[in-house]
Order: sequence, then structure tokens, then C-alpha cells
Amino acid sequence: MDNAELVQQRRPPAWCFWLSYACFLNQGICYTIVIPTIGAYTESVGGTAAISGLMVGVFCISGGLANIPTAWILLRVRMKTFIVFALVLYVIGNALVALAGWANSLGMLLAGRVVIGLVSMNQVSGSYIARCFEGSDRSERMVLNASASGVGCAIGPALSMLGSVLCASLQMTGELFNQNTVGCWLMAVVSGLLAVVIMLFFTEPPPFPKKEPKEKSAPFFNVRVFVSLAAITRVAIVLSSWETHVEVVAERKWGWSDGAGAAYLSLIYAALIPATMYGKNIAKKMSDAKAMKVLSLACLPFLLLLLNFWSGSALGVVLYTTGSAVMVLLSQLERGFPQSAITKAVAPESQQAALSAFAFVWSFARAIGSSLGTLLYEDISYVAVMLGVGILEICLLAFVDRQGTDNATPVCEPTKVHNERSW
Repeated sequence: MDNAELVQQRRPPAWCFWLSYACFLNQGICYTIVIPTIGAYTESVGGTAAISGLMVGVFCISGGLANIPTAWILLRVRMKTFIVFALVLYVIGNALVALAGWANSLGMLLAGRVVIGLVSMNQVSGSYIARCFEGSDRSERMVLNASASGVGCAIGPALSMLGSVLCASLQMTGELFNQNTVGCWLMAVVSGLLAVVIMLFFTEPPPFPKKEPKEKSAPFFNVRVFVSLAAITRVAIVLSSWETHVEVVAERKWGWSDGAGAAYLSLIYAALIPATMYGKNIAKKMSDAKAMKVLSLACLPFLLLLLNFWSGSALGVVLYTTGSAVMVLLSQLERGFPQSAITKAVAPESQQAALSAFAFVWSFARAIGSSLGTLLYEDISYVAVMLGVGILEICLLAFVDRQGTDNATPVCEPTKVHNERSW
């Protein structure tokens, strides 16, 4: 029996990947489900429009800061234990947000959003894949896993709007259950149920290999790590800035309502779900570096359609929607490749640290992008900045190609898996 067969036998069951995917998806929904109602909710407890933006962005900030301790903990406790603890935090955080209106506490609302963001499932799911898959299989799974972010952006606002309609029809206007809180109560229940499923069915992945005592430590930071981080910075800024800028365009330039703007964003993400799932096939045909370069380059011309020609007219909306859909799709497809590339650019024992750096940069780049989408009110300035970061990424990838650093990378072969169900 060859080594590949041994590794395959020691890999957890296939459903465990989807459990990891579900945890990442749960985080995405928790992040976006408040977007349609957070403005009104924040103002109802004494906040302002500016503070309502903070309520969304603080999720990324707390998650970014927590990525370093998350990496340290994941190397010392079982992943199943960590995930269950994280899901309990989601239950507590969502409950705090939902109770903030009853308590009339802006501080409780902020604290709930901070607690929800404390654990980066981006890093956890990436760690699971890196510990279980190699080579193109890893790239394929990373890209598939990245689609959870887009699916969450489609489901979150849609659930929020559905909850608002339900509350209106049932006249649920109390302090505990209303259109501002029903989404958070729902995600508290979902997170609790998911924690039970993880306890019952999740199988521990094999650990990352440890460096031999006499083995010389390989340098962690190199050109390929830097380029991977630069690539995910570009993807995060483009996606998160579009999510806020499209609200500005829909409400202030097209004259749509808040709900219509949120529905527009949700529908675009929902329509792209089948295509984002296709991204795993790209990993079978291209290296991580080539895929990043091709997808980023293809994205640039469609950004020009976001100049909002004939603003508000039917043709203008169609052109803007086409540019938005293609740009979001290509960026979503690219998202998994930098995460795969960074784990292959470091020594096996440093992969958890690499995933921590990746998740840290992703979180803060999303926070920056969300602010840029609002600050860059004029379409020409917004498009110019997005083109600039895209061209910069392509130049860095081209530089790496010319340096010949896209060579074979260290391979981490799983050696052990805990098959018992206890935790």
C-alpha cells in the first residue's frame, strides 16, 4: 500500500469537510444578517448612522485581533473542542445583540457584535483543509470553502428581510421579538444546533507535523507569502467595498429604498452561488499563482461598468449589475487560491501561523474596504482605487513569476487522526 493510500485512509469522513464549511457559512450569515436592519436598530438604542456602520465593521476588527490567539489555541486543543466553544460564543453574541433593544443598551449591542466576531472560522476551516488535503486537492477545497462567504452574503440579508416580513404579518413588535432582533435569535438557535451536530459527528483532522528538535527552522516570511497576503487584501477590499458602495448607489443615486438595496446585493450573491462552486474545477487546471493572476486580470475591465453610466435608467442598472456580478464572481473565485498558496509557501510546521496571518489580513482588509465603499462616494474615484489595487496585485504576481519562485513547496502529509467521537 503506497503512502497516498495511507493518507486517504487517515483522512476524516467526507461529511466533516461540509461540517467545517457549515461553520464558516454560519459565520458569514451572522455577519450579514444584521445589515438591512442595523441602522434602525442602532438608532433605536441611542446610536447614530456612523455608529451603525461600526456595528457591522467591528465584527471584522474583533475577528482580526483574535486571529493570533486563535492560531495558538488551535495548536494546543482539539479542533472539535475549539469549534464547539466558538459556536457557543455565537449563541451568546447573537443573544446579546437581540437583547440590546430590550435593555435599551448601545453598549450591549456593540458587545454582542464583538463577541460574534471573536472567532475566525475563516482560519478554522482553512486549518481543517490544510491538515487533510495536499496539492491540487487542497486548492480545490480551499476554493470551494471560500464560496461560503458569498453564500453567507446571499442568505444573511435574505433571512433578515424574510424575518421583517414575518414580523410585520404577525405583528411582532415587542421589545424582545421584532424585525430588528428576529434574525439574531434565529442565528443563536442555529449556532446552538450546529454545536450539537459538531459534538456528535465531527472527526478530528490529522495534526500539522511538528519540527524535529535538531531540524533548522525555515524562514516564515518570503516573497510568496507576501504576494498571497497582497492578493487576499485586494480580494477583500474589492468585495467589502462593493457591498457598501452598492448600497450608496442604489439608495442615493438610483433612489431605491434600504430594503431594495439590500435585496439587490443579496440577489447578486445568490445568483452567483452555482458559479462560485465551479471554482474548484479551476484548481484542477491552474496553479494557485496562475489562477490568481488570470482571475484578477479578468476582473479589471468589468470594474469600468461600475462607473454607473446612465445612472438610474434601466440600461444603466443592467450595465452596473453586469459589471458587479462578473467582478464579484471573479473575486469570489480567486478568494480560495491565496489561502491555499500561503499554506504551501511555508514549512509544514508553520502552516497554522500562515493561516492566522491570512485571516488577520482578510479581516482588516474587509474592514478597510467597507469604509472605502462609503467614503468613495463618486463612482470614478471608487473605480480608480479598485483598478489601482488590482493592477498592483497583478504586478506583484508577475514579479514572482519572473523571479521563478513558484516552485514545488513543502508537503505536509497527515500522520494521525483521532477517530473517536468524544471531545
